Parts: sequence; C-alpha cells; structure tokens
Amino acid sequence: MMKPVSLAIASLAGAALVASCSSSKKTEGSSSPPASSSATTTLSSAELRQEVGAAMQAARLFHLRGNATDDAGKPIKFDIHFGPHRAAGSITQSGSELDLINPGGASVYFKAPDSVWKQQGGDAAVALFHDRWVKVPANDKRFAELVTSFAKESFIAELTSDDSDAGDLRKIGDATVDGMPAVEYESSDHTHIYVAASGSPVLLKIVKSGSDSGTITFSDYNKPYPFQPPPAEQTIDFAKLEQR
Repeated sequence: MMKPVSLAIASLAGAALVASCSSSKKTEGSSSPPASSSATTTLSSAELRQEVGAAMQAARLFHLRGNATDDAGKPIKFDIHFGPHRAAGSITQSGSELDLINPGGASVYFKAPDSVWKQQGGDAAVALFHDRWVKVPANDKRFAELVTSFAKESFIAELTSDDSDAGDLRKIGDATVDGMPAVEYESSDHTHIYVAASGSPVLLKIVKSGSDSGTITFSDYNKPYPFQPPPAEQTIDFAKLEQR
C-alpha cells in the first residue's frame, strides 16, 4: 500500500502547486522584505524573473497564500509557510485538504484527505488515518515528490521558470500591497505582478484574471515560524506500520 499512497499524495500536492505556478506565468528576523533594489526599473520578463527569483531564494522564510485554478478548471487553495529546507501548510484541491509539516529534521509529517485513504485501503484505512498525521522518514525516496512539492527552493524555481515567451512586461506604476510599497507590472495575458519597491525585489502578489483566474500573496518575509511537529498522540508512524 505504501507506494501507491505516496504517489497519490505527491500527485495531489504537485499538481496543485504546479497549477498555481502556471496560473501566474502566461534569515530570520524582521518581517520586512530582505535589502537593495532595482525593482522599479522597467525590465523584460526574463530579467524580472531572474531578479525576483534570486531575491526570493535569498529570503529565508515567507508565507504563501492564495487560490488558483487547475487545468480542469477546478479551484485550488493553499496556505504554506516556507523556510530553509522546512515547510508547513496545506493545499486544498477539489474540496480535499492535504497538510504537511517538514520541521527540517529526520521526519516529515502529512495528513491526507479521507479520499486518498479510501482509494488506497478502503474503510479500514479511513478509520485508521482519518484526521491523523502520518510520520515518514524525510529521506524516504517514496515520499520525495511530496516533500519537494512543499519545498521553498523547488516552488520558487517553478514559479520563476521560463517555459513560454512572455515578452516584455508593462510597468503599471507604484502600488501598495497590505501596506507595503510595490511596483505593479502587467504581462501580455493580463497577469498583474506586484514586486516590493523597497528592500529586495521579492514578490508581494500575483493576480491572474480570466477563466484560470487566481490570486497569490507573499508575506512575512524572514519572520520566524516554529515549524513544530504535530503532537505525538495525533501521529501514526508509518514505518512501524510496515513492520507489522
């Protein structure tokens, strides 16, 4: 049962985050964005991707929230705190929520929707795993795709990759996102991208209109977050289940 379950969960997470990325494309301390900027300069889309990608990779932590639409037109919601080799948050797709906590140690914890357990093990699996966290080794290759789906580095790489010829971005002008000064750009597919105007040129918001509409916000840059494992009494050790 282990391999199909891991693939199903990884697919759920991966598809959701890739969809959120594609909809946006066509050090612990202060909660302010990290420092120095050329974000207000008019840039080509490739130049902006490179500059923003570097700034966000340099940021140790940030909080991602938003909604998007997958290729089938179904809504996706996500709320994830990203850190260096750490993550904690949730993805909700077609009404099913997947939660993950990666504290940065030897173990990763996830909570899968009943629909996954029902598909993989029937009512018995649902009864066993319902609303329970599952503990797996962080280096278990069967769950590598799941861990990567919630990894800061891979998310930013996907978000800022160039898989289409978007051309130059049109600079709209100064804006404000949650009280923070920003520069607003618009792409040819009418996606609006808000980049921090002071400090490092990190993303603050992406808004996509149309049939595949969505909004993604980025906040709490370098603001400490605990990334704590779930309580032991709410956790099932999957490795021990395999030994039964």
